[in-house]
Amino acid sequence: MHVSNFIRLAVPAAPALCLATGLVGATFLAACQDEQLVIDPGGTSGQVCNPITGKPAGAAHISVTYIDEASGTEQLRETDADDEGGFELGGIGPGEHELVATTDAFTSRFPVSIASRATFPLVDTACNDRPGLPGTGTVGGQICNRHTGEVVTDATITVIAPDGTETVVQSDPATGNFSVSDVPEGTVVVSVTSPDYRKTYVVELEDGQDLIVEQSSDCAIPDPLFTGFVFGKVCAPGTNDQPLVGAEVRARWTGSDGDAYSEGPFVTLEDGSFIVDPIGPTLATNLVVTAEKDDFRFSWNVPVVNARVDDVDGIDLTADVGCQPLLPDDDRRYLVVEGQYDRIQDVLARMELDNVDLQDGVPADLTWAEELFATQEIIDDYDAVFVNCGVEELELATGLSQNAVRNIRRYVEQGGSLYVSDWAYELVEQAFPEKINFINADDVHDAAQVAVGGSYNVTVVDPELAAEVGNTMTIDFSFQLGTVISEVAPDVTIYLETDMQYRREGNIADVLPNTPVTVGFRHGLGQVIYTSFHQEEDETLDGPEDAVLRYLVFEL
Repeated sequence: MHVSNFIRLAVPAAPALCLATGLVGATFLAACQDEQLVIDPGGTSGQVCNPITGKPAGAAHISVTYIDEASGTEQLRETDADDEGGFELGGIGPGEHELVATTDAFTSRFPVSIASRATFPLVDTACNDRPGLPGTGTVGGQICNRHTGEVVTDATITVIAPDGTETVVQSDPATGNFSVSDVPEGTVVVSVTSPDYRKTYVVELEDGQDLIVEQSSDCAIPDPLFTGFVFGKVCAPGTNDQPLVGAEVRARWTGSDGDAYSEGPFVTLEDGSFIVDPIGPTLATNLVVTAEKDDFRFSWNVPVVNARVDDVDGIDLTADVGCQPLLPDDDRRYLVVEGQYDRIQDVLARMELDNVDLQDGVPADLTWAEELFATQEIIDDYDAVFVNCGVEELELATGLSQNAVRNIRRYVEQGGSLYVSDWAYELVEQAFPEKINFINADDVHDAAQVAVGGSYNVTVVDPELAAEVGNTMTIDFSFQLGTVISEVAPDVTIYLETDMQYRREGNIADVLPNTPVTVGFRHGLGQVIYTSFHQEEDETLDGPEDAVLRYLVFEL
């Protein structure tokens, strides 16, 4: 964009006016002698965005206030941005000024360096890149239960677009038909659930395409005699064969009609076991079976799978190892901010995770948060950032900068994960105030640190976590004054809760029933986890604290 029609701050009088005679003429002459020529003004242009969401700040009010060198008076130049946050503002006197962008949701301030007859290009780093809108198509069909040969008529279908947007529809109760239109092109996930059936499809949708996932004419029961099967058991890394629940298993192979895929995903059970059935029909070659949970996975390659008529026992993929650990993706990188009272890094080491970097959270200069979060240059290199309890709290006490808060939110929104422990709670409180309410005043440092330490019987609220660690556990809250959560937003997952003893005014002990002690929430594509208990140096992966963190690592 460019700035046109700049306003001249002062224009010298025409020489002819200074030739007048008499008293009036003398007055004019004096005025002409005192007139100062003023340098032509400049301007600025650019785009402003919401510092939290990164989206264009449509109709934002743009203003620059400065002192006019000629008159010594304060001048105001202002305009309104267009729907995309774009603006042009001219008539600004040269110099170093401040531009203010204001909406009902935020106020942002930017330094602008105005030069005569030039346009200063303002760059708002809050603005996310906005790719062009994708094409769209339609996804539909009739889902076949291959085990019964019948169309599924009582299914809930969730269509997940490439940008993560979900559309949920019900299949027609008579025909099983479903259809979702205006789905953005690209890789689309179609998840089907019913009381008796579950299946996930991954399909590629093109612009303008009417994609049929399945249809009733293809629905039939394969003859079990002419199909084969494989099975196995998986566990988490470094857990001494501790079963891993909820991993998804998929398979593909070459059959008589070309490449084929398992129905899947098949989900590992409480003992970590899975079975992929059927495979075929008839002889299947080049079988690849992949088990994965988040960014942990393992694949098996099987040259040949025979039908049951030739191999009634199937193939045990983990016969040699008993339980196959899922391995972290080599591209995953983790950053742990070290603290005085917590040892998250030890748990990651016990899980045999590589690519873990450490940052000193108790530096001599008492600063670490702004260095880490003031730009995204550091955190963007990591898939997850863990902050231990016992980090230096000076920056949290004085308040994180707006820039740091914006970068934390943007990091998570774009797919990063943040895990925060106990006394570092103000990092979450300041960056995501709408998600978790900590007890007592938010604007008073350490106000939520009132929990009484000790051994607590903890209820496992989250069903998936309970399937892995059980419905209750005993956790040692090894602190004198721990952090207390009083309330969470409706979209926050409560993993663990307990009746927490805490101190009120005058050190009067009281109990807050059903206090969340480990919670998590999604923000955009990423996730935030907060826990009020610690990971101790002498724990093992079989202990309750490690078991919870091990599960949560797979969630990040």
